[in-house]
Amino acid sequence: MESEAIVPSQSNYKLVTIRDVARLAGVSPITASRALNKSHLVKPETRKKVEAAAAELKFIGNSAAGSLSNKRSNMVGIVVPTLSNSIFADTIQSITSRLMPEGFQVLIGSNEYCLQREEDIIRTFISHRADALILTGHTHTKVAEELIGQYQIPTVEIWNISEHSKHICVGMSNYQAAFEMTSFLISRGYKKIGYIGGIFKK
Repeated sequence: MESEAIVPSQSNYKLVTIRDVARLAGVSPITASRALNKSHLVKPETRKKVEAAAAELKFIGNSAAGSLSNKRSNMVGIVVPTLSNSIFADTIQSITSRLMPEGFQVLIGSNEYCLQREEDIIRTFISHRADALILTGHTHTKVAEELIGQYQIPTVEIWNISEHSKHICVGMSNYQAAFEMTSFLISRGYKKIGYIGGIFKK
């Protein structure tokens, strides 16, 4: 028996617009828009009427249109090396739990430890007008750095950081940590020092 694709009918769906909300609330479309955007130009009682109408109609605003008017998308792009390692999943969860109460949503990309792939992800985030970037590590392609500079996107680097970074850094320096641990062992007279680390690349 051949499998069949079930395509939901669109005939029962109607796109609710700001004009529909305005009509139900008895105000102009511009007033409805201002009310939903918490403008101080709208009286509290009018805002309540508009919000009630929007709730009744299950209105969802056009975030793309909003970002064009205020030049902000309220989206932050996060790039991690992999999603299969729980430490990076925990990192994303922590960042998300802090950003969402402030009205931001996150875009998530996994570069699979490939700088070229990270560059492609950054391009995609820029095309979606991300307001900021959070990148793992301090090593990026030359083009990626140029894109960040050209579009003037606030960028934070996490985990492995460097004093030579061009961006805000939150984390630790793996180089400095290894240097201090090795120096400590040498100061105690140890000469044959081994290192065991995880394998992150395939």
